[in-house]
Amino acid sequence: MSERILVAYASRKGSTAGIAQAIGKELIAEGYAVDVSEMKSVSSLSGYNAIVIGAPVYTGKVTGDVVAFVTANKDGLSRLPVAGFVTGIAPVYPKTGQRERVH
Repeated sequence: MSERILVAYASRKGSTAGIAQAIGKELIAEGYAVDVSEMKSVSSLSGYNAIVIGAPVYTGKVTGDVVAFVTANKDGLSRLPVAGFVTGIAPVYPKTGQRERVH
């Protein structure tokens, strides 16, 4: 029996969901059993051998769904291998090509 991996994601506009699906397809191609699910619909981590968490970042913070998922599953996540990815947009600067200086 192959290892079972959960790819859990939060997505507002669909970009993170699309990347989660792509990761799921790659893992399946490598022979893993994979479930790709929105975090809100995950009720248990039971039966999974690893977890991938996908999160969008807005104004420098991950969405509340991610915080709720990690908080609710803290014990299970502490016992499993966990990988993660984040999505976001590049900052918008006042003028095209102008970069902000980071202090």
